[in-house]
Amino acid sequence: MREIAIVGGGGGAVCLLDALSQTSAPPAAVTVFEPSDRLWRGRPYQRDADCIVVNLPSRAMSVRGGDPRHFDRWLADRRWQPGDLRDLGPYDVAAFPPRALFGEYLETVARHGRARLDECGWRVGLVRERVVHAAPGAGGAVLTTERGTRHRADRVVLCTGAGGPHDGFGLRGPEPGFVPDPYPVSETLAGIDPHDTVAVLGTGLTAVDVVLALRAGGHRGPVYMLSRHGVLPAVRQQPVIHTLRHFTPDRFHALSGGGEVGFDEVVRVLREELTSAGQDFAELETEFALLREDPVRRLRRQLELVHGQNLGLRILQHTLPVAVDVWPLMPYRDRAELLRRHYRALHSLCCPMPPSTAAPCWR
Repeated sequence: MREIAIVGGGGGAVCLLDALSQTSAPPAAVTVFEPSDRLWRGRPYQRDADCIVVNLPSRAMSVRGGDPRHFDRWLADRRWQPGDLRDLGPYDVAAFPPRALFGEYLETVARHGRARLDECGWRVGLVRERVVHAAPGAGGAVLTTERGTRHRADRVVLCTGAGGPHDGFGLRGPEPGFVPDPYPVSETLAGIDPHDTVAVLGTGLTAVDVVLALRAGGHRGPVYMLSRHGVLPAVRQQPVIHTLRHFTPDRFHALSGGGEVGFDEVVRVLREELTSAGQDFAELETEFALLREDPVRRLRRQLELVHGQNLGLRILQHTLPVAVDVWPLMPYRDRAELLRRHYRALHSLCCPMPPSTAAPCWR
């Protein structure tokens, strides 16, 4: 019987277990290595406050390939409805469930997947130890855990996630009042006095979560978001369906001819994509000039665009999966220059926050 090792027991492992349970492949043995107490949920979807929501509409959060409404059906079976969003006015454009609820969905899918695999003769095991070493051996690999236990596998799949936040300022340890990892906010922020002055280092999605959690908990003291550039996540617009016609993996692999594709060529193809959809590239150029715009003014302006008719930003977000194919084809110098000049804009535009998250931030 083949031995499959999955290192990490979060959302990626759930996707793989579910996919294996849907196949007609011969039975195999699967061993999942996960030392934490967040089995199947991972760090992003652990139990937490309801104000910490997923960053994509529920219809884009399915773990099952080819079945985009899988999560939506699960929500419907639980009779889940979005919370009271009356104070958000026109900004409720889609369902953004709490991340903890998506974690419950992951646990359910993992449980059902393991049950189906058991019925089909598979053997699924769980090792609550951290893998610290892997090396080739005996036609596959040999994994060693922190306790010195060795496990042989024919195939190894890494599902380790992104890990925790980096302590770039060296504050971790004895420094009083420092919270190195805000999740789960229901625990880490509970000890903050409602009248304390709070400094949040950064202005990304995690920083926004902290501000919303403090607000939801009745915090009344000053809260400062500290950042060198003050770039907030963009605001997600009303979702639309768009099929890419030009900005596709096949197009870029054809352009590379087995070689490289320069940044100018990537921009040219993006222009073609926008033009074919009747959109003006200048819309994106405005958004990339974010460092010259006051963050609060930009936030309010983007909230006004939630139901806008222009598709430029939406199309840019549709290109993200293709970027995985394009990035390795670009020369190193172009990649370095792109990151140097546009990293913050790209990160903001391509990882936007739900309108229902953005709306309370400026009130």
